[in-house]
Amino acid sequence: IVPLTERDYVAALDLVTSRLLRSGSIYDALIEVSARKAHAERLLTVNIGHFARFRDDTTEWLVDPRRTPPDALI
Repeated sequence: IVPLTERDYVAALDLVTSRLLRSGSIYDALIEVSARKAHAERLLTVNIGHFARFRDDTTEWLVDPRRTPPDALI
């Protein structure tokens, strides 16, 4: 569990508004901010497109576990 502060919520709102996103994308932005705050090495998701909107380089960051060999996830 990653506790979020007011600053974290503002960062998520900035991510969404700076990319002209709307609706449920705020929830994806909160996950992105939480993962960054936790210093995660990778973000596992079956919705790569939802998170690719928040970064210019997603090569190493986003991983779809359905398309990645299990030993590569370690």
